[in-house]
Amino acid sequence: MIYIVLGPARTGSILLTTIISNFYKNDCEVIFYETTRLPVIDLSKNYIIHTHSKDILDQIAIDPKYITLVISKRKDIFSSVMSAIIASRTKEYYSYTDNTVEPFSITCSEFFKIFIDRYLKWYNDINFSLNYHKIATIYYEDFINNYSNVGTILNLPYIESYNISSTKSPYNYKDVILNWPELLYLFKCSLEYKKYGFNSLESYIDAIKLEFS
Repeated sequence: MIYIVLGPARTGSILLTTIISNFYKNDCEVIFYETTRLPVIDLSKNYIIHTHSKDILDQIAIDPKYITLVISKRKDIFSSVMSAIIASRTKEYYSYTDNTVEPFSITCSEFFKIFIDRYLKWYNDINFSLNYHKIATIYYEDFINNYSNVGTILNLPYIESYNISSTKSPYNYKDVILNWPELLYLFKCSLEYKKYGFNSLESYIDAIKLEFS
């Protein structure tokens, strides 16, 4: 089986990849597509391919019926955006140091650009109509406290949670991003843009950018 774990950064996709590979023990090849070229796929073997690149579905060039497409998402989009901003500032994406991060503010424009581009619209142009073996959307919040939930969703029994370790970011955005309460308020309002007299999310965001520029 070939698993493609696909999603934007800061959605728990690497941990999700690790959990799936744990089921197969040593009987699979784990590939991180951003840093590794795709090998010639041997359909008699198991692969777990992690990527943030949607072009993987074109590059892999095999019949989709051999692919289980695992879409990585997070329900708490605000925290994903905050995490992405901090990771961009610290350059610590996969492992963490003991460095101190000086608190900083970010603009509404920067926040909403990441929100729209990396999370809200990120999934829109994925072709879900192909004849995949299986498509599963897995939310970070649904497995972070119980890894066996991944096995339930993907029909992989006996995933052993105690064999999997993960490192969470040591940075709390509430301590690092000075204007997070303002951003959280604007973000929550954006989810109810019609309530505030706007016809679209984009028109709400444009108005916010203008007011806070």
